[in-house]
Amino acid sequence: MKTFITITLVLLGFTVFSQDLTQTVKGKIIDADTKVTLPGANIVVVGAETSLGASSDMDGNFKITNVPNGRQSFRISYLGYEEVSLTGIAVGTGREVVFNIEMKESVTDIGEVKVFAHRDKSEPLNQMASVSANQITVESTSRIAAGINDPGRTAQSFAGVSSADDENNELVIRGNSPRGMLYRM
Repeated sequence: MKTFITITLVLLGFTVFSQDLTQTVKGKIIDADTKVTLPGANIVVVGAETSLGASSDMDGNFKITNVPNGRQSFRISYLGYEEVSLTGIAVGTGREVVFNIEMKESVTDIGEVKVFAHRDKSEPLNQMASVSANQITVESTSRIAAGINDPGRTAQSFAGVSSADDENNELVIRGNSPRGMLYRM
């Protein structure tokens, strides 16, 4: 009987000492200036044997469970904000660790941005025009003979374009009637 009790106590001792002692770390992440919560901020336990971390919810709250007891380091990051590092935080079995973390916006100076546009002026602006598309510009109305800064008269200088009469600017393009909406200028 004594042997049975001794073996039971020894086995109980092994199970008690083989337990990994962990704790929960929770808190809130906010902007340092405006005090607005930061949803989606990441908090990671640095140097943990397994990957431990969490992201803050819409109210800026986060919760990490099963953080090993002892001195732990944490890294908090959020896009557009300076990274925060907390080192040597004591995590014990007595109570949960609660953080209220304020993050400062980071200003990143990027270099000059240059935008270059290369457009072939001979190509039509309309993607649907596959043949015989011409662009009439202000300059072209003054360069064409008898254009007199009039786009209608300038269009008449192109092949297949004529006017119905000289009293108005109706154009006949490739024999189509000027009364129908087949072409837009």
